[in-house]
Amino acid sequence: MCRENLDRLQKFHGLEVLTAVEYEFTTLAKQEAPGPLVAVNGAENRWAPAFSGVEIFSMLKLAPHMGFCATVEDGMRRVGVDVLAIHTEYGTSTRASPRRESD
Repeated sequence: MCRENLDRLQKFHGLEVLTAVEYEFTTLAKQEAPGPLVAVNGAENRWAPAFSGVEIFSMLKLAPHMGFCATVEDGMRRVGVDVLAIHTEYGTSTRASPRRESD
């Protein structure tokens, strides 16, 4: 029934339904100073947010990390994920990567 309605939507109105997902992740940096103890690859290290503040969509905060962003975007595209943007959001070290479902 759903497939029939979607096919009619395309046939009679030229429309199709798409979905989108926004992945969010937190970036951390290894710290020498006291911080939360986190095990990474079997070794315990102290990690802290890579940046702080409430700047949303801030290119100034992302600028020092453009190489990392390019690596993430390239890897996502190689597995069929169409990355539309990478930007900072509210919260400590949160990055959001909205994407569109690929065919």
